[in-house]
Amino acid sequence: MEYLGFTYVIHPKTMALVPFYNEKGEVYTEIYESDQVLVIENKPLNIVKDSCYAGGSTYTGRVDGTTKLMNYTKMQPIVINDVSGIVVFPLESPNNEMCIWLSHHHIGKVIDKGPGYSTILFKNGKALPVPFSKDVVEIKILRAGQYRMFLFDRLTSSQKFFYMLHSHPLEVL
Repeated sequence: MEYLGFTYVIHPKTMALVPFYNEKGEVYTEIYESDQVLVIENKPLNIVKDSCYAGGSTYTGRVDGTTKLMNYTKMQPIVINDVSGIVVFPLESPNNEMCIWLSHHHIGKVIDKGPGYSTILFKNGKALPVPFSKDVVEIKILRAGQYRMFLFDRLTSSQKFFYMLHSHPLEVL
């Protein structure tokens, strides 16, 4: 695990933002990327907000856009960057500092682990246990997928080619 400090921008290799309390009781974030795990001295929501800024918008603007386009009013999936098409979604209220955020395009499947628990299997074979039932997680994945497809369907064919090339660089190689 590598410690990166305070700054991080979500990118195509980002799979999950998982908060934890450090020894001083401060919220840090473990960032699961496709090839490594990083630690950031920041809350997941702040990382999401900073990533929205880096993508040319605000978090509030992204949430408002999802609400207007999809009529989702709570725990909305959001697109981080229009060019890369990265869509992330919270597993609970983003206002909860312990909210886990997932990147939609990395999720393979969800395994039931009993009442109130499941494990997310990412496409690269890595697993992330979460304190939410399989049904709850799958509904959130479905909503994020619907939003992602809605955005993708609005692109022209040349934009789709660019999106496919840049949003999944590991899958293209």
